[in-house]
Amino acid sequence: MLAVAGALLCALAGHGPAQAQDGSREREALRRTQAALQQAQQQRSALEAEKTTWQQQQAEQAQQAQQQQARLAAAQAELRRLKGQAVAATAVQVQLTAEQAARAGLKTRAAADQAQAAQQRDEARQQAAQLRRELDERTSANRALVAQLTAATEALAAATERNRQLLAIGSEAAERLRGLSSRERAWRDDPVLGLTGVRLAGEAEDLLLRLDAQRQPLPVAAAPR
Repeated sequence: MLAVAGALLCALAGHGPAQAQDGSREREALRRTQAALQQAQQQRSALEAEKTTWQQQQAEQAQQAQQQQARLAAAQAELRRLKGQAVAATAVQVQLTAEQAARAGLKTRAAADQAQAAQQRDEARQQAAQLRRELDERTSANRALVAQLTAATEALAAATERNRQLLAIGSEAAERLRGLSSRERAWRDDPVLGLTGVRLAGEAEDLLLRLDAQRQPLPVAAAPR
């Protein structure tokens, strides 16, 4: 457009002397041409400014697109991280569920063990009470047996002492009958008085038999239960 305007100015300058009467029209044409040139320059400047603005907008849009792509990549990475966390959380939840089930099983087993232990304690208390009763019964029986044995021992000692005394008396009597004096032997050997000796000897033997019969038998101790 500048080249066209220059050509027009040169053409107008070359016809100046020949066309003086048309000077006003040429000046008007020149003015219009200059106005058109100025308008064209303004339009070009506006277009260049608009182009610059458009290029800036394109650059900003490209930058925004890059930023959006970066944000998209970051969002995708965050999404992958969240998915990984979700998978890990699911695994943790599964593990927690398993642990809760295990704890519930342990609680159930502990309750069963406690119930069994309580039953065993009750059985042990019952057995201990039974053993105490049996021990008391055996203690009472042993005391009664000891009393019986003590009484039997005392009776045995008394009977033994009585039999010893009776036997001593009988033996003494028999010895006295057997160990007669010389005069008594003479009486015994005398045809007439000998009957007295025989009678005395018979009485002595009878006394020994009676003493032996009167001896009390030893009491038999009861066998301990």
